Amino acid sequence: MEDKAKQFWTSQKEYPKYGTIKQRRLHELNYLVPKLKDVKSLLDLGCGDGALIKCLHHLTDIEKYYAFDIATNMMDNIPAICEHYDCCEPRELPETDATVFSGVIPFLFEDNQVHEVLKRIKSPLIYIKAPCSMDKPIKVDTFSEKLQANYASYYRTILQMIEIISQHFNINDVLRAYPDEIESEFGTKQIIFLCSK
Repeated sequence: MEDKAKQFWTSQKEYPKYGTIKQRRLHELNYLVPKLKDVKSLLDLGCGDGALIKCLHHLTDIEKYYAFDIATNMMDNIPAICEHYDCCEPRELPETDATVFSGVIPFLFEDNQVHEVLKRIKSPLIYIKAPCSMDKPIKVDTFSEKLQANYASYYRTILQMIEIISQHFNINDVLRAYPDEIESEFGTKQIIFLCSK
């Protein structure tokens, strides 16, 4: 499953076109921008196509950006220092005032892989967003008609995520990222974990 997930993201030339992606980004920005008002350096770990960094570049006074992702084919024209970063084989991360770690955890199939990434985050402010199952963990390993590709992911429950994250950070807030009308049709909900060291 890990190889299937990695192959999906390394082969992508552009971010998958979800019907509500623009509305979702607006919700994320409305939440993040006030939290980042005193931040001068930011790591976006799992930046995808860099859309979030591009928006934050215009809406904040952040001076230095880092964009790390395995999906390097999508990271053109990002106002940031871009690097290939494989969360399955993590290496050291830059020290920044804040880290955004969004959407990557479902592609880390072993809890120890998540721990290995989290222990390398050195920021005092950490924003983690992950799709979570509301009932029991869900593993997906299939050909997706919607994405027209083989797709694999692992959706942990909110309680599983809290247990993992709390071993590394203080969790200051846990809330839904999006209203139901723009949520996943597959039964998961995007959850925000706002953390500090």
